[in-house]
Formats: sequence, structure tokens, C-alpha cells
Amino acid sequence: MLILSINLTLYNKDHIKLLLNTIKQHKIDNPVYIVDLHQTVSVSFDSDYEQYELIRDFAVHFEDYELTDDIESGQEDILLAIHRNQSAFSSDNWGRRWNEDDIHKSTYLVKIKEQRPASPPNPVFWALFGDEIKEYKVHIVPGHTPDTGQKGYLVVKDDPKVNENTEIISSLKITRTDAFWEGYRLMMPEIDKAYSEYKKSKKKKPKPRVEKNE
Repeated sequence: MLILSINLTLYNKDHIKLLLNTIKQHKIDNPVYIVDLHQTVSVSFDSDYEQYELIRDFAVHFEDYELTDDIESGQEDILLAIHRNQSAFSSDNWGRRWNEDDIHKSTYLVKIKEQRPASPPNPVFWALFGDEIKEYKVHIVPGHTPDTGQKGYLVVKDDPKVNENTEIISSLKITRTDAFWEGYRLMMPEIDKAYSEYKKSKKKKPKPRVEKNE
């Protein structure tokens, strides 16, 4: 039998009625203890089940929150903390224990953070040929589609500062990141060819010999 102690810490007391109604719907077959901690409310009970559905049924009311096991920075906006303690006396139907010690697990209902857009890659990248480093650059310029007015970025063959009439070698990409990876892909055959030439040049170089003393 699974022996669990579950403690729910609610960080916004305005939602206590919703939490208690959710608990009632799941018909917990043990006393449920509610303690007002002034800033938070503690709700605890024993159970022979993890009560995942109970937590999900409460969390579904908060679209801008998500459940996570990991608190990264300690500055997350926590609405509900779920602490489960599995007793060492938990056992299967034959009395065999599952764990020698108590097992603690915590889950948190936290506000979803806005993801900042990732910075595009550096247009300069490198390739290692043996012990030599070769530098390459993806040349990216702003562009647009005349028919639709769609704006984006294009990959060009040469540095436009050096060659104003440089050849466009890609279709219009919406982001600079997409343009970089398209240019990177298009440059792979050129780099492979350069590496083949590098290997040939290495083979042609005579190996140093040790001079014999006469």
C-alpha cells in the first residue's frame, strides 16, 4: 500500500475556495487539514495515491501557469507548491517495501515566463582543418518580396560593402537566424571542397628526414 503525506501550499489565498472545492470533488478518504499561515495557506492530507488528477484539475483554471519540478532561479511566481512524502513503510500487496527511506518530491505551479527572442548567431564561424583554423562568414542583408511586401533577410555571396552587386544565393528568410543557417548550409560544399584541397596539399609536402652522420 502506498502511504503518502501530501502538503499543498497556496500562495494566493484568494483561490482557497477553488482549491478546497477541487479537493472535495476528488473525495479524499482522510481528514484534510487547513492552516492559515497569514501570507499563505497550508492544506495537507494523507493518501494512498499521488493525486495527480486533483492537481491538474486545479491547475487547468490558470492558463498562464504551468507545473514544473524545477525552480531555476528562486524568483518564480509560485501559485501552488505540492510536496509529496512517500513513507518508507509503503509496500506492495505482499508486504514488500518499495523504498528504505522516505522519498520527498516537490512540484510547483508557476507563472509561465515570457521567452525572450534568441539572438541570431554570429555570422562569422570557423572550421578546423587538422591544426589550422579557417574563418568563414555568412553575408546577410535585409530584403523583401516586391509582390507581397514581405520583409526578411537574404544571403548573398560576397560582402556587400566590397561588392554592391553581389549575387543573392537564398530565398527570403523571415529571421536573421533562419538566413544564417541557410547560408551555413549553402557554404558546406565549398568548405568540403576546400578541405579536400587541404588534404591534397598536405600529402604533397615531403616529410622531413633525419640526416645521417658520415
